[in-house]
Amino acid sequence: MSKLKASLFSFKAQGTVGKEITYQGRFGRTIARKMPIPTDRKSLLQIYHRWDYQDYADLWHSLTPAEQRQWETNARRKKITGFNYWMSTKLNTLPDLVARWHLDYISNSKTPDTSLNENHGTVFGAYPTPCLIDQGFFFDGLDNYIDCGTDDSLDLLNAFTVELFVKFKAVDKAQILYETNTAIVFHTDASNRLWVYDRHGHYFRTDTDIVVAGVWYHLAATFSGKNGDAITLANGKIYLNAENKVTTVSGNWLPTTHTMNYIGTAYDKTNCMDGLIDEFRIYNRALSAEELKRHSERKYPL
Repeated sequence: MSKLKASLFSFKAQGTVGKEITYQGRFGRTIARKMPIPTDRKSLLQIYHRWDYQDYADLWHSLTPAEQRQWETNARRKKITGFNYWMSTKLNTLPDLVARWHLDYISNSKTPDTSLNENHGTVFGAYPTPCLIDQGFFFDGLDNYIDCGTDDSLDLLNAFTVELFVKFKAVDKAQILYETNTAIVFHTDASNRLWVYDRHGHYFRTDTDIVVAGVWYHLAATFSGKNGDAITLANGKIYLNAENKVTTVSGNWLPTTHTMNYIGTAYDKTNCMDGLIDEFRIYNRALSAEELKRHSERKYPL
């Protein structure tokens, strides 16, 4: 039990009484509250919530002082801090998260999208199996894939991040990680290179022999420019375990709106993924190397 700074029920009380009551000073008043204790702090759902909290708390510290002051100003009418207002807003709206498939289970042929965009994936053949973060999906390299739908939120015309954990069963053939029929393609080729291209022949890619079979990797493709920008080594990146591996770029980024989106196959159902995929996410901004490093180190059970 922590020490009280004043009598237990005095107006100057502060601190924590055991694990039941917390005393907090706020705007010149002392408030007694029951300590919030999750019923199961190590459950998978709690861990997912905790990771969201970590991500947005870290993003707060990347804001400029002027941006933080604006949040403080906006928070005053709610009588909370700028940080608390930021966290509440971000956690309730998840504004940068386009789609997030944990790939933990299938229900009625669907694997749920836990962003707010409801891009639930329809599963064809792939199935859950133990992976890095609880369950992931096995793809047989023949005809297994996930149809992610056609919602407009998946039109990644400007900045984006596509990230996932992956373990390849084979690396001597082309395999699609994520593809739309008219826009972004993220895949390996027979020379064991990782590519991102826009279907107009414009791309950024790695060198050969980038991965080996039977090993878990955290992969992420990011683009920090906008539609029409020249692709450069500064704005087009492919991260392997949070290290950028891009060596070659070509052309301007010119994706268009899509009509199909798939995990694990091309739009014509060729070059299917052969191996395991876990925790597949899409963002509408380019995540930093520091953010991706934190994501790459996550696992469950802890």
